[in-house]
Amino acid sequence: MSPAPLRLHSLGEAALLCELPAPATLAQQQRIWTLAAEAMQWRGVQEVLPGMNNLSLLFDPAQIDVVELEMQVLSAWPQLAAAGIQGRQIEIPVAYGGAFYALADCHQFGLEFGSSRVRDFVDAATALTERLKAEFPLSHPDHADLAFLYGTILTDGHDAFSGEATKNVCVFADAEVDRSPTGSGVTARLAAMHAKGEIEIGQTRTFESIAGSRFSGAVVRTAKTGPHDAIIARVGGRAYYSGRTEFIVEPDDELGRGFLLR
Repeated sequence: MSPAPLRLHSLGEAALLCELPAPATLAQQQRIWTLAAEAMQWRGVQEVLPGMNNLSLLFDPAQIDVVELEMQVLSAWPQLAAAGIQGRQIEIPVAYGGAFYALADCHQFGLEFGSSRVRDFVDAATALTERLKAEFPLSHPDHADLAFLYGTILTDGHDAFSGEATKNVCVFADAEVDRSPTGSGVTARLAAMHAKGEIEIGQTRTFESIAGSRFSGAVVRTAKTGPHDAIIARVGGRAYYSGRTEFIVEPDDELGRGFLLR
């Protein structure tokens, strides 16, 4: 089978982004790894940065120009075989906090807050959500209509209680990114942390979004939901007025009094 076509984009004068169309798949990422290993041998290429569905090549313009590098990439891509990699088993908790979320350490995907692109977080989270939806049915003890995976929350892996903020990004619904730490997501993380003994009743933790906004979260007490152990959580944050709208109905506006169409 022919590989998916690469899209190439210059990033300034010394970087080239090689990007594959969504969705991210293991086969495509394995081929990206092969291209990364190949490109490291090319004249002028100084660093390779593979992502879930893309590869950034950092090069020295004095040794190779971007047109020549693009030709090398496009020539090599169809000839490359997918690279194998030693597999390992990882656990992905799924927790409920008003919606079901998969919770994963971003480092499992080679990502890092502050340096990896948001697009790479979205690709990784979306791929995980789609895989789990396809293979692991969920159930809700009270409401069957809530028994679906709403999204994936990628964290910095700092789940154990600390005075420092723990970062996360919530990718939900149709690959949307929440600018906040996500209220239901914070509650789900608290439930998972408490289940693993990483936070005690009464302890307050700070959760920071990928945009830098912060929520506080605490376990108030334990509870039961059907056969499942649960918690009562308290989540806090700040909101700000962003606008005000005024609606006016003028005396001679006949439609302003309302109408009914049958």
